[in-house]
Amino acid sequence: MKSILRRSLLAIVSVFAITGSATAAEGHWKERALPKLQPSRAATALSYKDQPVDTAAAENREPLVVLEDYGIACASFYARRDGFNLPYGRAFAGAEARPRLRLGLARKLQQVNESLKGQGLEVLVLDGYRPVALQAQLFQFFKERAAREYPRAGDAMLKSLAGRYCSSAEQFQKNNPRTWPTHATGAAVDLTLRTIVTKEPLFMGGIFDDDSELSHTTYFEKPAKLSGLSRQTARENRRILYWAMFSAGFENYPYEWWHYDCGNQMWLMNRKNRLRQQGETVSAEKAYYGLPDNI
Repeated sequence: MKSILRRSLLAIVSVFAITGSATAAEGHWKERALPKLQPSRAATALSYKDQPVDTAAAENREPLVVLEDYGIACASFYARRDGFNLPYGRAFAGAEARPRLRLGLARKLQQVNESLKGQGLEVLVLDGYRPVALQAQLFQFFKERAAREYPRAGDAMLKSLAGRYCSSAEQFQKNNPRTWPTHATGAAVDLTLRTIVTKEPLFMGGIFDDDSELSHTTYFEKPAKLSGLSRQTARENRRILYWAMFSAGFENYPYEWWHYDCGNQMWLMNRKNRLRQQGETVSAEKAYYGLPDNI
């Protein structure tokens, strides 16, 4: 009997030790430097579409679900009508007022929130599944911005510049994986962090959808960019977001601190690139989220 009790107590102590270690690790996310995650012209929002997709995978049959129904805070950025969604300043036709994602991603975001709870934080989703028509509008917006900045650039160059911050819906074909915008899979999410009590978003050092170097996930990892406490705070907050999402299986798009994928082509491309930059072996894989059945 004593040996049984001793083993039970040891098991309980072990559980608490493991939980305590995990909590401690989560609390130190802001002190944990980000991986290299160097943005690359060879790995942009235009170059993931050659990644293979297993459309027969069980995950691909998962439905799109409303994130708020799973306790995930949302503020649909492209549906805002108050003008406070720069650089657009307007609502887009077709934008989802209640963001949706694949069921598996909704559950992963619940897991992320659980890991953030001890720090008084939660995720705030700005966009999830995005209709192809809306994606086409956004890509055109960034092409036009690039044209104003580079008036002598040809169409190919403008597409390349826009494609660093927005995937293309041009030549979309439902049965051709090489034409699928990443948000159309329901497995891409744009998000930030906010406090649970005040509901105020954390300072990330730049605005959502800013097409500049400031948006690169590791921008504040460079010592030269860290003058001032506000920039140090931005670095800490980006780290917390990154490690919380990474721990749940998401991959970040290095051009955008807010963009994460799981299971789709963009996820696979970014995963491979991260592993290569870390000198790790990349095994042959396929993405497992294609387009939702009801698109």
